[in-house]
Amino acid sequence: MPDAPKSESAPQRRVLELSYSHVELFRAFQRIFDPLPVCIQGTGLTVTDGKKKIVVALGEERERRLGAEFKLPETTIDFAFHGYSEDEANAILNHFILRTRRGGG
Repeated sequence: MPDAPKSESAPQRRVLELSYSHVELFRAFQRIFDPLPVCIQGTGLTVTDGKKKIVVALGEERERRLGAEFKLPETTIDFAFHGYSEDEANAILNHFILRTRRGGG
């Protein structure tokens, strides 16, 4: 008797909050995932790597105030890694965090 078809496992999900605007994030995604295709649709995007894909949804762009005069954009980023293992998803997310880290001091 043939095996029943396997259903796709649930995606690995991760959520970040970064001090970036949507425009800055879309630019960053293009650089970080090059040469993989990045398809931007509204406030989300999809990165395709063969049968695997990363679906990213950007939350509402907010403003964080630091003192009376200093303002930073703030965006919640929801990642869904389809077809990736937990280790692969963590490695990609760590690479993303490293590439979007801002200097300061």
